[in-house]
Amino acid sequence: MKTKMENPASFSANLFPGLCSVTFRSLSPENLIALCQKIGIYAVEWGGDVHLPPGNLKRARELAQRCDDAGIACPSYGSYFCCGASKDHQMDHFQAILDTTSEIGAQTIRVWAGDQSPTQATSRTYAQVGEEASQIAEMAKKQGIFIAFEFHQGTLTENLDSLEMLHQHIHADNVGYYWQPALGISHEEGLAQIQQLESRLIHVHAFHWSKGWFGKTLRHPLSWGQKQWSLYLHSLHELPRPFQSRSHHEHHIRRYVYLEFLKRENSKQLQADWNALSWMLSQQS
Repeated sequence: MKTKMENPASFSANLFPGLCSVTFRSLSPENLIALCQKIGIYAVEWGGDVHLPPGNLKRARELAQRCDDAGIACPSYGSYFCCGASKDHQMDHFQAILDTTSEIGAQTIRVWAGDQSPTQATSRTYAQVGEEASQIAEMAKKQGIFIAFEFHQGTLTENLDSLEMLHQHIHADNVGYYWQPALGISHEEGLAQIQQLESRLIHVHAFHWSKGWFGKTLRHPLSWGQKQWSLYLHSLHELPRPFQSRSHHEHHIRRYVYLEFLKRENSKQLQADWNALSWMLSQQS
């Protein structure tokens, strides 16, 4: 018997909650789907490292069918494609990612902006990453799929200045960005980043971390970050929908806020964080 999924209409018209499958790498896709049904999670970003490796189209079709039967959407595919990595058969690898994304019915592919931080990068680095991003974006566009860069340290999207420099090298209109709060960032800085990205901001990874002694990263329940995340979600709610200003796109995509890292990777913590995220989103409508 299917567990009834939470009605998306009960949340903000601009924001929808979901879960990154990498949160539970130890679970099989089947067990993760069962957990989502139990809790009432109706959207999953499937990761390409463990749960759905690129190119396994039979597995992708099976997973898509299981999700459909369970009432779970697959809005995005979390690939580990690194633009500008100069690997052999790079475009063949991306084609496998694109085919996998198409099979699960996702609208967005998450990719990475190189493997160097802005302090290490040269102008050639930006040009190479931008050129390859433009190439894969053109490939994706033929299937109505968007590209979104992970907003992550150690890449060219580590900060907004570097992101904007990279964006100037990308010649495609279906490229956007994820957002997540960098460790130690102030909420004022986070809000400024959200507002600058505007309609280019496609999806969000949600978690609450802090710095401990000797630089140790401490994970906390999402509810401990309610003050900051309520501000972030309010700002996200006020943004135009992804690519809304680009009238030639016939279908605007939903912006998802995905739970990613938990204090403890178990069902009890997932339920608590899901409840916290759902409640905060309900306050934005």
